[in-house]
Amino acid sequence: DADFGPLNAVRDSATERLRTITTELRLDSNWTDQISTLVGVFYSRETLEANLLRTIVIAGNAQITQFDRRVGNTYAAFGTLFWKPNADWEVAAGLRYDHESRKASGTVNGVALPGASLKSDQVQPKLTVTRHWDSRLMSYASVARGYRGGGFNAPNAPFRTYKGDSAWTYELGSKYATRGLSLSGAVFYNDYKDYIGLNSIAPAVPAGLVTVDLNSGDVESYGFELEAAIKPTPQWTITGSATYMHSRFTDSSAYTSVTGRTLPSDRLTFQPDVMFSLSSDYIVPIGEDSLTFSAGIVGKGKRLGGTLNQTTPTFLKGYTLVNGSIGYQHGPFELAVFANNLFNKEYFESYIEKTTLQLAGLPASDLGIIGDRRRYGIRASFRY
Repeated sequence: DADFGPLNAVRDSATERLRTITTELRLDSNWTDQISTLVGVFYSRETLEANLLRTIVIAGNAQITQFDRRVGNTYAAFGTLFWKPNADWEVAAGLRYDHESRKASGTVNGVALPGASLKSDQVQPKLTVTRHWDSRLMSYASVARGYRGGGFNAPNAPFRTYKGDSAWTYELGSKYATRGLSLSGAVFYNDYKDYIGLNSIAPAVPAGLVTVDLNSGDVESYGFELEAAIKPTPQWTITGSATYMHSRFTDSSAYTSVTGRTLPSDRLTFQPDVMFSLSSDYIVPIGEDSLTFSAGIVGKGKRLGGTLNQTTPTFLKGYTLVNGSIGYQHGPFELAVFANNLFNKEYFESYIEKTTLQLAGLPASDLGIIGDRRRYGIRASFRY
């Protein structure tokens, strides 16, 4: 159902064949008590062939055929030097080089379209400094550059390629652990260039519309992460985590230059500022067996829905779900009853605002995928 709407408007029938071959060789060496290295090489080859038959029901069952073939080769060499000047300090300095070469070809209604290609050469450094204050407490600081390769849109898209994006990441963190308490936290800042994270509706070749991926602009993201685990008693464990991530577009001119449209918000689609979880597990011994009572909550904050509206953003409300289970364990066997979303909370997991369908020339309506409602059942497991 390619139009996602209540009407039987557009139908797709497709097959895809993807083959991936990867090879990696690593050499791990200890030169002295203070110095060790890890070096390696990597190669991968991907081949994709896809056939699509699209039937436009509302246009008298007109049909469009499409063939898409893509081949990608990736070569990489990497190495990390680990230096421990003493028992308290450790420095890890790494470098990775990637070379990507990708080609794409295709046809629409049997007519061959111009081929497309992508090539990139990327250097990705990383530096981490770790301080062990004692056997319970450590801290670290790291800086690294990451890269994600570009790709291809469908053969009938107005532009076939989009380039890769990259990010500089900076992080400071600390971990503390004893027998009954574990705490960890980190603050971070990420600087993305040519971010691949949005798609848009574009005119197709020779006619119609198609969804495309594109480079949307520059993004910065900063925040903190906290995790904790506490054992008030040997049988009782409480764990929790919280993340605050402020991710925003700092420059979306790349999106505008390609689409001729502006974004309704500087927020990233479906990315909440806040996520959290809290759970409790209590084990009751029954001879050599045990009974485990578990309960927990998980939650997400407000998120931007999928929309191409230029003036009015659509936000999804935050939600909190309650889960629980009771499990009986006998040796390697466990039998449990569980309930997820215990209070049957209604929430949207994803959402597409009607402007997207309007631009596609389809009947306009907001579309959403509802998250799982209350679900309960029995599960059995065996560990060996």
